[in-house]
Amino acid sequence: MPDTKRLEELSQEYQNLIQRALEAQEESYCPYSHYPVGAVALSEGNNIYIGWNVETVSFNQSVHAEQNAIMRMPKKDRKIKLLIFVSRNGGAPCGHCRQIISEFGSPQTKILGLTTKNNYVTITTLKEILPLPMSTGEGAL
Repeated sequence: MPDTKRLEELSQEYQNLIQRALEAQEESYCPYSHYPVGAVALSEGNNIYIGWNVETVSFNQSVHAEQNAIMRMPKKDRKIKLLIFVSRNGGAPCGHCRQIISEFGSPQTKILGLTTKNNYVTITTLKEILPLPMSTGEGAL
């Protein structure tokens, strides 16, 4: 079951990573939805990769913040242990992003979502938000 905490209740490490996601959110290009999102993917190698959403007039060609952060990870370090996203209304990653996280994470991958309008953070795992990921059966969760 997801947990909710105030931002200041989190460890300094999580607060620092959330700050990086907030900085990434500033790079967002969202002239159509006006809904900026920033993300941080922390790899198993403890490297930080940031991303932000980039919209096009054809929404299906837009890039989601979580997707952007994950796709910046080099092949040798593309295993996610933590994903953070920040947005005005928080919530959880969309289905598209959940599937991408499942490709490069594990059921235990921790996911933190900051709601910027009230500074609450939802803490969950990939397994909680995507119990049945799409899979070919090879190398699947």
